[in-house]
Amino acid sequence: MKDHVTVKELMETDIFRKKVRLVAGDGGLDRKVTYVTVQEAPDFHTLIDGGEFVLSTWYAFKDNLAAGLEALKNLASKASGVCIKTQRFIDEIPDEYIEYSNEEKLPLFVVDREVNFREIIKCISVEINLSHMNTIIKVNDYYLFLFNAALENGSADFMLSDFLERTGLIAISISTDFKQIRGQRALNKLRNKRARLENIKNIVDINRPCTEYLRKEDCHVFPCVARGYCYGYLIVLSAEELSEIHKLYITQLRNIITIKWLDRQEKENDLLLSMMKMIIQAPENNVDYIQERLKEKSIDISKGLRAAILKYDSSVSTAGKPAFGEVQQLMLHLSALLPNLLFIWNRSDTFTILMGEQGDDVSNVAPDWLQSVSSLLRKHVGVKMGIGPAVSRIDEIRTSVRFARNVLIFADESAISYYGDHLLEMVLLSGSKSRESDFLIERVIEPLVSWDEKNDGYVMETLDRVVRTGDLSHAAKELCVHVNSVRYRLQKIKPLTGLDFFNISDRYMILTAFTMYKNRRGYLLQKY
Repeated sequence: MKDHVTVKELMETDIFRKKVRLVAGDGGLDRKVTYVTVQEAPDFHTLIDGGEFVLSTWYAFKDNLAAGLEALKNLASKASGVCIKTQRFIDEIPDEYIEYSNEEKLPLFVVDREVNFREIIKCISVEINLSHMNTIIKVNDYYLFLFNAALENGSADFMLSDFLERTGLIAISISTDFKQIRGQRALNKLRNKRARLENIKNIVDINRPCTEYLRKEDCHVFPCVARGYCYGYLIVLSAEELSEIHKLYITQLRNIITIKWLDRQEKENDLLLSMMKMIIQAPENNVDYIQERLKEKSIDISKGLRAAILKYDSSVSTAGKPAFGEVQQLMLHLSALLPNLLFIWNRSDTFTILMGEQGDDVSNVAPDWLQSVSSLLRKHVGVKMGIGPAVSRIDEIRTSVRFARNVLIFADESAISYYGDHLLEMVLLSGSKSRESDFLIERVIEPLVSWDEKNDGYVMETLDRVVRTGDLSHAAKELCVHVNSVRYRLQKIKPLTGLDFFNISDRYMILTAFTMYKNRRGYLLQKY
C-alpha cells in the first residue's frame, strides 16, 4: 500500500526523461519525495526536514566546492534527491560529489542552465498532489467499506481480517479487561501467541491509564476512547514506522471498533438493567436466569452478595474530563480490586454494583478491600458510594440495593457510607416493621440472645430490667445482684455487637433495637 511518490516515479515523467539527468545515487531511487524546494544559502541543510527534493544552482559553493561536498553530506540522510544546475555558477559536478552520492545512495541530478526550475517544481508538485488525492480516495473508499460493514452488522473479526488483507499488518482488538479478543484470524498468524498477548497486556498495564497512542517495540496501541472512557484497544503489530496511509486507515478502523465496543457494553448493560428490574419487581419468577447472570461474574449468591450504589455529581469533573468517563475508569479499577463484581449503569448519575463477598465474615465488608476502595474514591471528585448488607437469597438482593441507596441520604464527607454505620437512622426513616429494623435486631439483639442460650447468660434479662427501671441500681435490686454484676453483664454487649452500652450514641441504638425486638416478637423473660 503506497501513499507517496518516489524518486524513481519522478524519473518517469516527461520533464525528467527529457531534461533532468541522473549522474549518481541510483541505489536510492526508492526514496520518498515529500516536497520540492529551491535552496541557495550555504546552511540550507538546516532547513530540510526530510524527504525534500532539493533544487540549487550551487551559488553558495561556486568558489568553494569542498564546502559544497560537506553540504551534500549534510543532505544525504534528509533529502530525497538533489538536482544541481550546471553551467551557471559551476561548470560540472565534481567527481567527489558523484563518488559520495553513489556510496550514500543519494540520487544526484543535473540540469542545464536553460532549464527553468519552475518546470521541475510544477512537475514534482503535480505528482505529490496526485499521490495525496489518491490517498484521500483510498481512505474514503475504506471508510465507506467500514461504514457499510457496520450497517450490515459486520463483526469486528471481519473488519480486522480485511485490514490484514489490505495492509499486510496484523491487528487485533482487546477489551480493557483483556477478557474479550477480536481478530482471531490475525492472532493465528502470531508465533508464540500466548506470549505475545501477555506482552501486550503488560505494555498496557504498565502504561495505564492508556488513553493515547502508545508504541513499545513492535506493538502500536490505539485506545478506543468514547465519552472520556477507554472501552478497549486496537493493537497493530509492526516493527516499522506506520506509513501515513496506514495511520489514516487505522483511524477509521479504530472509530468503528470503538463503536463496536461501546455497542457491546450498551447491550450488556441493557441486559443487566433488565435483570435488575426482575430483581426489584419479581425475583421469585426469574431465579434461574438471575443466578446464571451472577455466575458469569463468579458471584455465588449462596456465599453472600451485597449491593453498592455509586453516585457521582455530573456537574463535577476533574482536569476537564467528563464525569462519566471518570466513573467508568473508576469501575475498571474497582473490577481489578474485586474480580467477582458486576456493575450496572442506571442511565443516570448512579451505578448499581453487585459484588460477591470477600473474607469469611459475611456480616461485614472485608476491611482491606474497603480501605482500597475508599482510597480510590478519594481520587475522584464528587463520587460517593453507599454499601448495603450481605444477603444470600435472590429475593433479598433488592433489600441490599435499597439499603445501599438509602444510606447515601446520610452520607457525610466520607467517600463511602456503610449501612451498618447508619442503621439506626435508616430504621427511623423506614419504621419499626421494615426490613431495616430486621437488620438492626439481627445485628444488635440476636448475638445477645445466641450468647445467652449457649452460655446460660443473663445479658438479655439484665438489659430488660435496665430498660424497665431506667436505672442500674434498681435493676440490680430486682435481679438480686450487686450493681457491679449488672454493669459486668452490660459490658458483654460490646464484644458481641461492637456497641458500647455506656456510650450514649451506642446505648440509644441498643435500647431502640431491644424495644423493637420485644414489641415485634412478644419477648417475655423466662428467668424471673
